[in-house]
Amino acid sequence: MRSLITPDFFRFTKIVKKMGIREELKKIAKDVANVEAPKGKMSDAERLVKLEKAREIAKNEMQIELMMIFIENISDAEEEIYTFIGGITETSVEDLKADPFKCIQLIKDVLSDPKIKDFFTTALK
Repeated sequence: MRSLITPDFFRFTKIVKKMGIREELKKIAKDVANVEAPKGKMSDAERLVKLEKAREIAKNEMQIELMMIFIENISDAEEEIYTFIGGITETSVEDLKADPFKCIQLIKDVLSDPKIKDFFTTALK
Protein backbone atom coordinates (compact mmCIF):
# COMPACT_ATOMS: atom_id res chain seq x y z
CA MET A 1 0.00 0.00 0.00
CA ARG A 2 1.42 3.35 -0.93
CA SER A 3 1.49 6.26 1.47
CA LEU A 4 -1.56 8.45 1.60
CA ILE A 5 -1.26 11.79 -0.15
CA THR A 6 -3.34 14.95 0.15
CA PRO A 7 -5.55 14.22 -2.90
CA ASP A 8 -6.54 10.92 -1.24
CA PHE A 9 -8.17 12.86 1.59
CA PHE A 10 -10.16 14.94 -0.87
CA ARG A 11 -11.35 11.78 -2.66
CA PHE A 12 -12.18 10.23 0.69
CA THR A 13 -14.26 13.21 1.80
CA LYS A 14 -16.22 13.04 -1.46
CA ILE A 15 -16.98 9.39 -0.74
CA VAL A 16 -18.09 10.27 2.80
CA LYS A 17 -20.36 12.97 1.42
CA LYS A 18 -21.85 10.69 -1.23
CA MET A 19 -22.45 7.97 1.36
CA GLY A 20 -24.17 10.46 3.66
CA ILE A 21 -22.23 9.29 6.71
CA ARG A 22 -20.53 12.52 7.77
CA GLU A 23 -22.49 12.91 11.01
CA GLU A 24 -21.81 9.31 12.03
CA LEU A 25 -18.11 9.76 11.36
CA LYS A 26 -18.09 13.09 13.13
CA LYS A 27 -19.53 11.46 16.25
CA ILE A 28 -16.94 8.68 16.16
CA ALA A 29 -14.08 11.16 15.71
CA LYS A 30 -15.40 13.31 18.54
CA ASP A 31 -15.51 10.28 20.84
CA VAL A 32 -11.84 9.57 20.09
CA ALA A 33 -10.78 13.21 20.41
CA ASN A 34 -12.54 13.61 23.76
CA VAL A 35 -10.88 10.76 25.61
CA GLU A 36 -10.16 12.10 29.09
CA ALA A 37 -7.28 11.42 31.41
CA PRO A 38 -8.12 8.81 34.04
CA LYS A 39 -9.07 10.04 37.49
CA GLY A 40 -7.74 8.80 40.77
CA LYS A 41 -4.54 8.78 42.68
CA MET A 42 -1.50 8.13 40.46
CA SER A 43 1.63 9.86 39.26
CA ASP A 44 1.57 12.14 36.23
CA ALA A 45 3.60 9.56 34.31
CA GLU A 46 1.08 6.80 35.14
CA ARG A 47 -1.81 9.07 34.16
CA LEU A 48 -0.15 9.84 30.82
CA VAL A 49 0.46 6.16 30.08
CA LYS A 50 -3.17 5.32 30.89
CA LEU A 51 -4.43 8.23 28.80
CA GLU A 52 -2.39 7.09 25.79
CA LYS A 53 -3.71 3.55 26.24
CA ALA A 54 -7.29 4.85 26.40
CA ARG A 55 -6.70 6.88 23.22
CA GLU A 56 -5.32 3.84 21.41
CA ILE A 57 -8.32 1.74 22.49
CA ALA A 58 -10.64 4.50 21.26
CA LYS A 59 -8.84 4.61 17.90
CA ASN A 60 -9.14 0.83 17.54
CA GLU A 61 -12.86 1.02 18.34
CA MET A 62 -13.15 3.81 15.76
CA GLN A 63 -11.58 1.55 13.16
CA ILE A 64 -14.17 -1.16 13.81
CA GLU A 65 -17.02 1.34 13.67
CA LEU A 66 -15.64 2.84 10.45
CA MET A 67 -15.54 -0.60 8.84
CA MET A 68 -19.13 -1.30 9.81
CA ILE A 69 -20.36 2.08 8.58
CA PHE A 70 -18.54 1.66 5.29
CA ILE A 71 -19.78 -1.89 4.75
CA GLU A 72 -23.36 -0.84 5.54
CA ASN A 73 -23.22 2.10 3.09
CA ILE A 74 -20.80 0.89 0.42
CA SER A 75 -23.45 0.64 -2.27
CA ASP A 76 -24.00 4.41 -2.16
CA ALA A 77 -20.49 5.08 -3.51
CA GLU A 78 -19.39 1.70 -4.84
CA GLU A 79 -17.45 2.84 -7.91
CA GLU A 80 -15.75 5.68 -6.05
CA ILE A 81 -14.66 3.28 -3.30
CA TYR A 82 -13.23 0.80 -5.81
CA THR A 83 -11.28 3.62 -7.46
CA PHE A 84 -10.09 5.05 -4.13
CA ILE A 85 -9.02 1.70 -2.63
CA GLY A 86 -7.53 0.53 -5.92
CA GLY A 87 -5.43 3.68 -6.21
CA ILE A 88 -4.05 3.49 -2.70
CA THR A 89 -3.38 -0.25 -2.79
CA GLU A 90 -2.29 -0.28 -6.43
CA THR A 91 -4.93 -2.92 -7.18
CA SER A 92 -7.08 -2.84 -10.29
CA VAL A 93 -10.78 -2.11 -9.93
CA GLU A 94 -11.48 -5.38 -11.76
CA ASP A 95 -9.49 -7.35 -9.16
CA LEU A 96 -11.39 -5.65 -6.34
CA LYS A 97 -14.74 -6.42 -7.96
CA ALA A 98 -13.73 -10.04 -8.57
CA ASP A 99 -12.72 -10.74 -4.97
CA PRO A 100 -15.02 -9.18 -2.34
CA PHE A 101 -13.00 -10.60 0.54
CA LYS A 102 -9.81 -9.03 -0.79
CA CYS A 103 -11.66 -5.74 -1.28
CA ILE A 104 -12.97 -5.74 2.29
CA GLN A 105 -9.50 -6.59 3.63
CA LEU A 106 -7.98 -3.73 1.64
CA ILE A 107 -10.67 -1.33 2.92
CA LYS A 108 -9.80 -2.47 6.43
CA ASP A 109 -6.11 -1.89 5.75
CA VAL A 110 -6.76 1.62 4.46
CA LEU A 111 -9.06 2.53 7.36
CA SER A 112 -6.48 1.27 9.86
CA ASP A 113 -3.79 3.53 8.43
CA PRO A 114 -2.71 5.92 11.22
CA LYS A 115 -3.03 8.88 8.83
CA ILE A 116 -6.71 8.06 8.22
CA LYS A 117 -7.33 7.70 11.97
CA ASP A 118 -5.64 11.04 12.62
CA PHE A 119 -7.54 12.60 9.75
CA PHE A 120 -10.86 11.65 11.32
CA THR A 121 -9.93 12.79 14.78
CA THR A 122 -8.98 16.25 13.52
CA ALA A 123 -10.89 16.98 10.31
CA LEU A 124 -14.35 15.77 11.31
CA LYS A 125 -14.70 17.61 14.63
